[in-house]
Amino acid sequence: TTSAAAAAAAAEPITGTRPTGRGRRIKNRKQLNRQYYSIRSSCENGSSECADVVLEESVPCVTRCISSACHDRVYGDSPLEPGEVDRLRYAEFEVCAKKEAKEAARLERIERRRKASGGAVM
Repeated sequence: TTSAAAAAAAAEPITGTRPTGRGRRIKNRKQLNRQYYSIRSSCENGSSECADVVLEESVPCVTRCISSACHDRVYGDSPLEPGEVDRLRYAEFEVCAKKEAKEAARLERIERRRKASGGAVM
């Protein structure tokens, strides 16, 4: 009975702990996706210069709004024609923009920690 109780206790989820390993990666990926889609939505619908562009022709404007560096890296040599859809390059752009957002969040965390510690570098 002791081994059955131990197995039952091990099967119960532990609450109040931070996710580790795979769980943390999934949580971080979801958070990064939410951040990316929020930026994209504000570029498509918000107060950006792309709000007045026809939806079918807005991809170059929206990608430039999200990240001009990634836009230039992916579309610089061969810009999209009005109305053209290139899913492969857009997927490449998304990866680049999400990496850029992830790096910006990392630098922001470092800066917050630095300020919290009184200016010492951690």
